[in-house]
Amino acid sequence: MISFADGAVIVGGAGLFLLGMNLMTEGLKSLAGDNIKTILARFTKGRFSSVALGTIVTTLVQSSHVTTIAAIGFVGAGLISFHNSLGIIFGANLGTTTIGWIVSLLGLKLKISLIALPIVAIGALCRLFSNDRVNYLGNVLAGFGLIFVGVDILQNGMVSLVEYIDLSYFSGYTIGGRLMLILVGVIMTLIMQSSGAAITMTLAALHSGGITIEQGAALVIGQNIGTTITAALAGIGGSTQAKRTAVAHVLFNLFSAGIAFAILPFFLKILKVFLEYGNIYGPTFHLSAFHTSFNILGVIIFLPIIKQFAYVVEKIIPEKPNRFTSNLDSGVSSIPSLALASVKISLQNCLLDLVVSLRTVISSNKLHNSQQTVLEVEGGLTEIRSYLGMIKTGRKSSNDLYNMHIRLLHALEHMEFIVDASLESTVMYISRNETQLVQESSELIEDLDYIINYLEKRSEIIDLNLLEESAHHINQLRYDRRHAILKKTAHGEMSPEQAFKEIESIRWLDKVSYRLWKSIYYLFGEE
Repeated sequence: MISFADGAVIVGGAGLFLLGMNLMTEGLKSLAGDNIKTILARFTKGRFSSVALGTIVTTLVQSSHVTTIAAIGFVGAGLISFHNSLGIIFGANLGTTTIGWIVSLLGLKLKISLIALPIVAIGALCRLFSNDRVNYLGNVLAGFGLIFVGVDILQNGMVSLVEYIDLSYFSGYTIGGRLMLILVGVIMTLIMQSSGAAITMTLAALHSGGITIEQGAALVIGQNIGTTITAALAGIGGSTQAKRTAVAHVLFNLFSAGIAFAILPFFLKILKVFLEYGNIYGPTFHLSAFHTSFNILGVIIFLPIIKQFAYVVEKIIPEKPNRFTSNLDSGVSSIPSLALASVKISLQNCLLDLVVSLRTVISSNKLHNSQQTVLEVEGGLTEIRSYLGMIKTGRKSSNDLYNMHIRLLHALEHMEFIVDASLESTVMYISRNETQLVQESSELIEDLDYIINYLEKRSEIIDLNLLEESAHHINQLRYDRRHAILKKTAHGEMSPEQAFKEIESIRWLDKVSYRLWKSIYYLFGEE
């Protein structure tokens, strides 16, 4: 039975590895900031560039989850198409295989801890600086160092573990044995919540002689599948795009793993020949090459049919009926630049339906249909408000992001007022009044037509000054008309009840006109 001390060494090594991965990932994300958004938007125009980008970003941050969430965010914000995001997902799978090469080249061949410990010390010193970028760099360095300290400890623990664990019951030469080892690989990834840590442990066991290359290959197939379970769980309760991305991730990895499983012995022999031809020897290199190769094979098969694959996934996960908030994903809320872009699109869609509804009821007295639309918009705005509450743009965010967050909150507040006003009985009175409020109603209708035309076509820059002047003019008409109405009432030409309805209606038109101008100002004022 394995001793407590040996178990503590293995658990501690895995813990240091995971801690190092987390520190390095967070540091790189913070250092990149909005640059990751700019890079992804620029280099996702083609299939190959999308795959390359997903590979590079995942290699840098050593987290396919980060890359996947970023891709989901861009699809939700309408910045890239769903099928282009699949290239990033494919690349993210390739990027996760690089940790195996790093560990094989450095972690298991050199006494890397002698170099890693000073790197951890330098990183810790950087963490003491108040400068944000130096602080983030400290996270990267400390994380990088801890990864290899963890690998070194894990390798030592595996030497002891070999004496206690016998995987010979799960032969890498039989189909049943391989299936059991694949299951073990899946479980390892789920327990560690990191395919990188699971693969590192497998490489350490292989290097120590605890498992054969065939067993290691089956474990790696399972670990590759295990990464998709986390993504699938993350997609539950998310947006339609999140679910589609999770399904695509699962299907791609299952297909790649299926091919690797079907031709496993032949695949390993071919790779060994190629490696020896290049004077590359050693079981850990062999296993790392296997992991990378079957993912590359999956990309080669899927990339030419990426549009068809996207179509199949879209059929499996159809679009949500909620047209206002289907692009909002809780998983993206931790990346403010993507989350705020999604919110802006949702608010624009809400505003268009809201303005069309107002135009209809004021001009044609179709209250029932309009109220139904307004209620749908109200539900959408409620979801948007909750989603905005999940987004944080504090001291570490750029001024542009913080200002955008504030502007969207302003726009939401003004639009919620318009929703409330659209459900008031006053709007019905205005729609039925054919004489007293013609001028004010006509001016508001002109503004509504102008806004509808802009939101539908978006071909020109909207004239905010025009809307502001119109709002001020209606405001002035309110004061002039109020005085005239009160005079008529005093002269007995109008009943007080009629007068107060008229005044309230003018006040309503004034407030709605003002809130419309402000909504447009905060949504489009800086475009």
